Amino acid sequence: RGFYLEQRAKLYSDSEIARKEWLEFNLIEKPELILDISELDNTNYGRKIKAKALRALNRFDESTEILEKLYLEDSSDESIPWELGLNWFNAGRHSKALKYFQFYEHHHLPPQGFGYYLAICYLRINNYSQACTSLTYTLEERPFHEPSWVLLLDLMERQKLPQSLQEYLGDIPAALSENTEALLRYIHLIQDSDISLAEDLYQSILSKDNTHYHANLGLARMYLKIGKTSSSYHHFHKIRKELSEE
Repeated sequence: RGFYLEQRAKLYSDSEIARKEWLEFNLIEKPELILDISELDNTNYGRKIKAKALRALNRFDESTEILEKLYLEDSSDESIPWELGLNWFNAGRHSKALKYFQFYEHHHLPPQGFGYYLAICYLRINNYSQACTSLTYTLEERPFHEPSWVLLLDLMERQKLPQSLQEYLGDIPAALSENTEALLRYIHLIQDSDISLAEDLYQSILSKDNTHYHANLGLARMYLKIGKTSSSYHHFHKIRKELSEE
């Protein structure tokens, strides 16, 4: 695909769309190539692309320098605070990232994923209430965004969820059905209060991988705890058999 987009950009050299598609592809696949295109320094779009490429290469200071200059030149460009926020976020400076992400808290059209990043930043500075508010927003905005559901587990593990998030709990098994590690975390959180659901979820994992160590172990321990000794032995035996064959 990269070769096709490059040839298309060369063939239709006057096409801004063809060139942008080629640049956006390289931004993901080969960001280092973008840094060698000197003519990108001639336009604001080109400088932004370079800043994004530098971020992809973990060269955050250089990326931030370009973006800050762009913002000084044109403070009406509402995309730049987002890019600066992403720089600080990816550099692990969540309190600084938060200052830029907050620019969009009351924006009529915030960037996609805004609530997710905002929730993480609030969580990192121990503002649990605002983290929950932001996560509620992102679960509503992007219901199929798996990392947001994993973040919901992080919040569940910390303390009791507010009512605004509790209504999403029933959707977690479906949302994380393909993420076994996250699903096991959820089972651990609910198995004391809902043994039947926990059993169903353990079995759903084992239906895909009958030898899954942690699912068998969790189910064996749960059965043992509730007095289902023979069922518990069955799963402990499966673990022992699997380990002996390795």
